[in-house]
Amino acid sequence: MAEYGSSGIWVDDAVGPFRHGMVRAKALGLPENLILRFATWIERFWDRLKDDFDLASFNAAGRALAVALKAVVGTGTEVVFEAEAENGLAPPEIIHAA
Repeated sequence: MAEYGSSGIWVDDAVGPFRHGMVRAKALGLPENLILRFATWIERFWDRLKDDFDLASFNAAGRALAVALKAVVGTGTEVVFEAEAENGLAPPEIIHAA
């Protein structure tokens, strides 16, 4: 799930008063190129404020990141992708190992 200033990676456990908590990509020991891809994707989220934001392209990049993350974390960790919709988030999609 994208969010301004986030890593784009969240844990589905309550963190304080919040329903989810952000996880820093470096804390997961992800490869540097994947960390950079996540950072670039989150930077693109600012473009959502523009009229010509390409939501489909943004979501495709985010889903590709979720697939790459799943390849790194393996079958023992559930990875869920939540695409951006015009008004909020699309239904969650569980990413399965390739």
